[in-house]
Amino acid sequence: MMPIVSVILAVHNDERYIEESVRSILEQTYEDFELILVDDGSDDGTVSLVDTLVRTDSRIRLYRQRRSGLTQSLIRATTEARGRYLARQDSDDRSRPNRFALQTAFLDSHPDIAAVGSDTVVIDHSGRRIRTIMGERGTDTIRNSLLSTRSTPVHGSMMMRRTSVVAVGGYRLAFTASQDFDLWLRLTEQFGLDNVSDVLYEWRLNPEGIYCTRRTDQLMLSSIALAFAVEKIRTAYLSRRMEISRSFFQSLICGRSFMLDMENFS
Repeated sequence: MMPIVSVILAVHNDERYIEESVRSILEQTYEDFELILVDDGSDDGTVSLVDTLVRTDSRIRLYRQRRSGLTQSLIRATTEARGRYLARQDSDDRSRPNRFALQTAFLDSHPDIAAVGSDTVVIDHSGRRIRTIMGERGTDTIRNSLLSTRSTPVHGSMMMRRTSVVAVGGYRLAFTASQDFDLWLRLTEQFGLDNVSDVLYEWRLNPEGIYCTRRTDQLMLSSIALAFAVEKIRTAYLSRRMEISRSFFQSLICGRSFMLDMENFS
């Protein structure tokens, strides 16, 4: 039988945290999942650690590739996934044990929602709490926050409907950073997004992570994704205005034609 959840996790040279991250997945109270683990060209101790983990649990499906970057790795993982839902996880983060149970239950009971995240605890390199990020609630609030760049759902905390992700084109290779922001904007054009009111994810503020090492790229590509989204909104608005104007003038023309016909009849 196909699993309900496919966890998509990409790793590159993360020997310090990868075992801890994977263990947090394997210890979920909800057990009907597979872990799609893409090793993106690691050349450190990650290789042997991953091999050991694969031997401990048959739910782990390992794919190795030459160094291609996070976005390509996520595209690969999404393609290989068989589950109804896709759960993101970063290789240096941790999921709370009840995460999958709560998020699958939420998506099962909210068919209009394409992806659900959670409140998130930010931790340091040793796992100590730094602060808590409270996720926005409700599709309209989340979309407005995205369009105003006020906030964005925590990528690693999200569980998504695979059919919805595929429907909007999935992760786009051009977005080598902020691939999540681009995906959320496109998802909210057609579907709902939400967050459950529980801390289910621990995001590590890692000096070697993408957030710290590629922040400029993230901001630049976020701006491009936002420009695309705003242009779509503008185009849709203008198209709607054209339809209204066309209908108005057609009614005037039809009304004038009717009056002329009545005059001729008289």
